[in-house]
Amino acid sequence: MPRDITTGDQELAMADLTKQISTLVAALSKLTQVGTASEHQGTDTTKLADAISSRIPMFVYEPEDGRTFDSWYSRYKDTITKDGFSLQDDVRTRLVISKLDTKQYSHYANRILPKVPSELSYEDTIAS
Repeated sequence: MPRDITTGDQELAMADLTKQISTLVAALSKLTQVGTASEHQGTDTTKLADAISSRIPMFVYEPEDGRTFDSWYSRYKDTITKDGFSLQDDVRTRLVISKLDTKQYSHYANRILPKVPSELSYEDTIAS
């Protein structure tokens, strides 16, 4: 039988392939950890927003009783901004908007036309 003279080349190719597979496995493992971390962060953000939302009542405009947006917001501003300091502006904006009753939401949405509430920053939402 003839002697196999390609064994040396095959060993080098196999070693190179093994190294590439190890690098790929490490990269996939890292991606999986990053994906899990961002999913966890999203869950934490949702839990925080829900916790803050549960502590704030709906805003109902009744000026004869002193229930204006300014008085409502001044009462709950710290809850939204300090307790929710880690929330992004768009989450805080949605939190405030979700606390408007149907009539006030319609009034607000019509007032900012042609924009929609999600297009405004938190500061602009409060100022509107």
